[in-house]
Amino acid sequence: MKDGLGDKAGKMIVAEASYEVTDPTIDSQIVTLKASGADTFFNVTTPKFAAQAIRKVYDMGWRPLHIFNQVSASVGAVLMPAGLEKSVGLITATT
Repeated sequence: MKDGLGDKAGKMIVAEASYEVTDPTIDSQIVTLKASGADTFFNVTTPKFAAQAIRKVYDMGWRPLHIFNQVSASVGAVLMPAGLEKSVGLITATT
């Protein structure tokens, strides 16, 4: 993403958050990202955490443009566990 934005990345990316695959949830990271005022959420996570992020974003009432990576574009492994009603409007990014 940073490469694609080039020189504009520093001005356009208002926050970043990382996680460890051993973390039980990414709820605190989602809360932090929402608090940044971001209107776009580029979600690069594994399926388990993608489902958590979709659910948390929805449950918090945060409605950014939500883009997630192709590895998490599984209806059965991500969207259904998150809740299909909470997955409406998501965009999948592929390379």
